Amino acid sequence: MENILNYIKINDFISTSGQPKAEEFELIKKDAFEVVINLALSSAKNVLENEDEIVTSLAMSYFHIPVNFENPSKEQLKLFIKFLSYMKKILIRFTMKMQILLLKR
Repeated sequence: MENILNYIKINDFISTSGQPKAEEFELIKKDAFEVVINLALSSAKNVLENEDEIVTSLAMSYFHIPVNFENPSKEQLKLFIKFLSYMKKILIRFTMKMQILLLKR
């Protein structure tokens, strides 16, 4: 898992990373993740066009909440919190720029 771009384990249930390569989603599944939440914009660099298909083909749930971190909305936050409440092992996927912005706050 540590080879995945910007992978950070927050706790036993939540981790974050940059954009995994297509083949790295198998490692994510093997590490018992059940949900991938993608917060990156569709226009972000290195976007996998079929990320949703890759994730769901591995029997994980996939949610895309495209967040502009310069101007996030309350609705996006509410939706994000709802997904976190599922109490499953979750990988939250950001772009590197979003991770840096969050760490500065």
